[in-house]
Amino acid sequence: EVAAEAKGACIGDCFGQLHFACYVPFVPAQEVQAPQRIAVLWDTSGSQEGDHSLRFDRLRDLAGQCPSAKFDVWTFGISFRRELEAVGVDEAIEKLMATTFDGGTDLTLVSSIVAAASPVDAVLLFSDGMDSLDRRPLAPEAAPPIHCVADRPNINMSALSSLCLATGGHLLKGDYLPMLRPQTLLTHVETDQDDEAFFDTESSFKCCPDHRLRLQWPVGQEG
Repeated sequence: EVAAEAKGACIGDCFGQLHFACYVPFVPAQEVQAPQRIAVLWDTSGSQEGDHSLRFDRLRDLAGQCPSAKFDVWTFGISFRRELEAVGVDEAIEKLMATTFDGGTDLTLVSSIVAAASPVDAVLLFSDGMDSLDRRPLAPEAAPPIHCVADRPNINMSALSSLCLATGGHLLKGDYLPMLRPQTLLTHVETDQDDEAFFDTESSFKCCPDHRLRLQWPVGQEG
């Protein structure tokens, strides 16, 4: 482990092996990309019932940063429907406030909703990621960024993270303004050891993450 303040690299022994660790600093994207059309996917399962006032405040803050944006509102549980199309934030919130919560969740519907919602610039998913049958959501090909709101005490972090990673979206634990900037990602690792050397049984060198993989690892503000 390398302390964030070090912003460098170190070599050390661990369990009899020599390890090299490198700190990857967070480099925020300078370009702000204000979406013009945002699809709100609202989970209406029984587990989502509660006070959503903070979510609505954050939606208003987001709309304040992109005043020309319009919202599509979709609700889903074990089925889905489009409630509103191309409306302002206040109308969208009014509709969401009137939503009733009941039943379970089929997360595999997310892919179908995103496909039906196209074309939109961004998707904002409000769900705890808990599927009634433990199914995993899959992002459709060429999907817009899916930003997952992770503000509940009990969530399926793995399911929500996978959607974000697959589409370049953000996992939103606080306000929603980070979705206005592209995700900072670690996309590849370079090493001076050639691929053939990795298959040498006499060599103990291993690269983690594997430099041969195409990566989509988010780099948070802490690096």
